[in-house]
Amino acid sequence: MKGLQNSKLNRSPLTFTLTLLLLVVAIPPDQARTTDRERELSRLQAKAEEAMAQGDPQGAANNIGRAALLASQLDKQSDATRPPYRIMVDLFRAQEQVYRAIALFQQSGERTPASSGICSLLSQGRQHAIRALENHSVTTAGQAVYDHLHQQTTEWLEIVQELQQEWDCTQ
Repeated sequence: MKGLQNSKLNRSPLTFTLTLLLLVVAIPPDQARTTDRERELSRLQAKAEEAMAQGDPQGAANNIGRAALLASQLDKQSDATRPPYRIMVDLFRAQEQVYRAIALFQQSGERTPASSGICSLLSQGRQHAIRALENHSVTTAGQAVYDHLHQQTTEWLEIVQELQQEWDCTQ
């Protein structure tokens, strides 16, 4: 039980859940177009957030994974040369991997060091977050949606790194 309870991020399971909820990405409302697929993307994000609030990281992983798939489809259909969807795909995949790691960590009794499978999922989540930051570096800064995604990705990467340390995963 030492794992999540002693972390500076996670004083209690509720604190941990609330921290993750703050990191669910949403397109700022003033920047969002209101197509059906974008509304569905927002709905899936909200479902992932709700699943984490209810202590269901596997459900959160499933919903954010669907959001990543939808963002990928939107990326392919977009006319823009660098739409935000590519960044979202990588960020959502990072979240999906970490939510799956959390689910497995909970199932394993929250013992550290975490298993190699759990650590591998965290590592994959970290790689996706890094790729999201790399995709952001080729976009135009100053646009609200990109700035928001950059902030969320940076925060998510920090959480992944802290979980890797807390769960004794070597990078």
